Amino acid sequence: MILLLFALDTLSLNLNQVINLGISRSLSVSTARTGVDLATIDLYDGLTDLLPTLSSYYEIRHGTELLDTTTYTYNLSLTQTVLNTTTIYQILSQLDLKSLARLTLKDEIGQLVYELTRGYIRLLVAFAMQKSLGLAQDRADENYRIVAARYQVGEVSRLDLLQADLARTTAERDRIENENRIEQLETHLSQLLDTNIYLIPTDTLPLPEADLDPDSLIPIFFGENLAIRKARLNRSISGKELLFAHLALLPTISLFLSYTYSSYDPPGSIRDIWDNRRRSYGIRIDFPIFNLKDILIGIMRAKVKQKRAEIELRTTRNEAWESFSDALRRLRLSRISIELGKKGLDAAREAFELARERYRTGTGSLLSLLTAQTDLTRSETQYLQALSDYHITLAEIGYLLGRQE
Repeated sequence: MILLLFALDTLSLNLNQVINLGISRSLSVSTARTGVDLATIDLYDGLTDLLPTLSSYYEIRHGTELLDTTTYTYNLSLTQTVLNTTTIYQILSQLDLKSLARLTLKDEIGQLVYELTRGYIRLLVAFAMQKSLGLAQDRADENYRIVAARYQVGEVSRLDLLQADLARTTAERDRIENENRIEQLETHLSQLLDTNIYLIPTDTLPLPEADLDPDSLIPIFFGENLAIRKARLNRSISGKELLFAHLALLPTISLFLSYTYSSYDPPGSIRDIWDNRRRSYGIRIDFPIFNLKDILIGIMRAKVKQKRAEIELRTTRNEAWESFSDALRRLRLSRISIELGKKGLDAAREAFELARERYRTGTGSLLSLLTAQTDLTRSETQYLQALSDYHITLAEIGYLLGRQE
């Protein structure tokens, strides 16, 4: 771990700083943002189809009938579409796709926030565990010195000395293993942050809030869960596709205004074209008579897509609810574990002090002391793990509720 400290930049950050750094450097979040930008451009492209269309052409045509003639034609036309169900559907579809891209961006941020929070909490607990294991090793060293002193005067056997030494070795091994776990967690967080740093967490894990009612989160879940919202939006998209597949049977209606210059002589100037122009205007109605086959196939395809979207929504809702209800169950269990762990930790500390004092005065056995020492270390570990499980589960619930903080 000391080599790791020298090799990497050391930063002391709280959780919010880690989250902000992660979001700013995340490639997946950046990719999702470009998806929103592309959807916005596609929407603007669709909206431009509502604008009038201006077209112009200049034509020189040679005729070889009775006389060899050349005709010069210039045309300027303005067309305004009044009814085109395809254009309307494309605009509405692009609006939905933009909303879907935004939900995808929120989901990417939510996943990243959850992963960073989970990694940060685990690292925070590992640092707290390292401190606890350091104290455990100090206790084991102190116990060994007591046993060694009594062994020197013949009050205890060599077996007691070996057992105390084994307990000291075990405490040192546990501390080294936890150091290795810290390095693994540091590497994982560095990958999430896309940077090479040695992170020192500055937050603390507070006790659970007494007024937090997990059941009150259920109505929020069904309205805000991003997976359900995306599935619901996909169902809406498929419903609009089916509606406009039927509306494709309607004609396309447009208004037009056209100016045309045509002469056997080339125009002398723009003024010549304008003075000899012919104006025409009217309404154009295009009936989809020869597209009936494609329209009917489109209707059948849209019906299947709508049915599939409905199935996917139900499946997504069931899977998300299963994950959410399981998280609520684990949250309740972790709160109980924290309460019991705190009581057990207080009792283990008191038991260890009593066992050490009794052994020091010769009224207690070494086995009782070593057992009390092991129980204290286990109680500290279990309490920290319960706190970790609670806050990680809370972060998971936040993600399932569609939150990005």
